[in-house]
Amino acid sequence: MKLVPPINALVASMTLSQAASAQLAAADCEFTRICQVQMLCNSDVLAVRYGVDLTTGEGFAEGNNGRVEAIVFRGYAALSFVEVLLSGAVQTTTINISGHALHSRHTTFGGNSPESMVPAQYRGECELSGWP
Repeated sequence: MKLVPPINALVASMTLSQAASAQLAAADCEFTRICQVQMLCNSDVLAVRYGVDLTTGEGFAEGNNGRVEAIVFRGYAALSFVEVLLSGAVQTTTINISGHALHSRHTTFGGNSPESMVPAQYRGECELSGWP
């Protein structure tokens, strides 16, 4: 999936010499706090790497379940990654310019009851590298 403006303008303005070799901007994140059903919070560790190929504009999220495409939004104060799951549910991550991050999961197991949907909110920190 492609970056959503204003990043498209950044990618389009790259020189041809830069386009010849892929450049990766990445955020290596570790989320250490999780809040789930009834918003009860506990310690937990979730490591995820988010990135965007600055040549193609393609975004991704990579964790313990492999690598998936992600839509990347960039504003003046934060980056956001949106993963759309096969179930139709989404996972979102927002990282501010200081590296503080929130990761939200809206998981569904396909049932018809409220218990078939499980929310989770993670808080953590990211190390940003390669972002223009």
